Amino acid sequence: MSPSQSFFSVSEFAWRRILRVPRINTRTLGSRSRLCPPQRISRVARDSRLPVTFHHSSANCGYLWYKRLTPVLVLEVDRFCCASMGNVFGMDDITITRQQLLLQDSTTSSLLISKLKEDESFVSFSKKSGDNILARDNEDAEKLARGIELSISKGVLEKITPTPYTKVDVFGKTADEVAAEIIAHLGADYKGGVLVLVGLSGTGKGTTVDILKKKLSNTTSWSNGNVFRSLTLLAATYCTQQGMPFSKDVLTAENLASWMTMLHFGKFNGKFDIHINGLGLDMYVDDVKNTVLKGPLVGKNIPTVAEVTQGEVVKFASDACKMMGEAGMTVLLEGREQTVNYIDSPFRFELVMSDAQLIGMRRAAQVIGARAIELLGKAEDDESVNSAIKLALAQLALE
Repeated sequence: MSPSQSFFSVSEFAWRRILRVPRINTRTLGSRSRLCPPQRISRVARDSRLPVTFHHSSANCGYLWYKRLTPVLVLEVDRFCCASMGNVFGMDDITITRQQLLLQDSTTSSLLISKLKEDESFVSFSKKSGDNILARDNEDAEKLARGIELSISKGVLEKITPTPYTKVDVFGKTADEVAAEIIAHLGADYKGGVLVLVGLSGTGKGTTVDILKKKLSNTTSWSNGNVFRSLTLLAATYCTQQGMPFSKDVLTAENLASWMTMLHFGKFNGKFDIHINGLGLDMYVDDVKNTVLKGPLVGKNIPTVAEVTQGEVVKFASDACKMMGEAGMTVLLEGREQTVNYIDSPFRFELVMSDAQLIGMRRAAQVIGARAIELLGKAEDDESVNSAIKLALAQLALE
């Protein structure tokens, strides 16, 4: 089978794309080249199964030669390219199976981190991922804080001293262990309530919530998204009835207060739901959450509404979660501190990472795993899986 016919016998085109070097003619590179040593080239050829041999005329010159009859294709591989790739082909001998890769859960991430943690490209990519997470989280926190301050100035919310959170260090723990630690904190007398979970992106809040759902009885999760969407539907309907285009100008304190009275939370048809009843609308959120509330009338206007209604939605959510908790349910609520600080509950947990570097590693592992699955296709053998992981890291490190 020729290189062009087999993905894992990487084609010359694919390697030019990975290394970001042009196809060049055979020539002497001279003193301007900064090439990686023959040992590295040999390892690249061996581990990637490329049909190549290494040739060099001096300490500063090297080529990857493809064994083809005509024409002879040559790739220049300099030290910059290899540094960008990192020691991709010198990874630990940890083997990951197709089944483990396809799980795309905390187990997969832990395996990928163990396999790649000593690789320079992975360390660099992880740092970049971690920095992006922190920057995005800080930006979101600032926006939410402004929204809460606006709500306080309108008299919708009062300034409070937040109830302290129990910190749970997730470093070196599986999601099951983190969930078990949280359950232990609830105590033997726990009979339901609102369980609030906060933490930086990448600390595993979503995964932990999924496991808590399985381990605790009579659980449900709460999202403020449907409340924002319901409020946006009412605002957009009001504008339509008034014969005016949707505008931020209609989001006055009086209008918002009126529309919030049209949202009712309670037990309807045997289950907890939000009843939208006003401006000619009469519907239940559970019935329209994937239709009307996902339509263009709502979708294009929700950012504008959400910007000025943090307080109204948080207050509604607090009352709704309290009602479900008092009914003996466990309400799992994950979110940002700025908003969930206003959710009344003694069961508050913050997931922290004592080794902050691992946040970036987790996110990097998730991205690499997803890319590796794309590259893997239908191949099932372990060698193909681990080759896909190598190639995924090489590509992502250069993007």
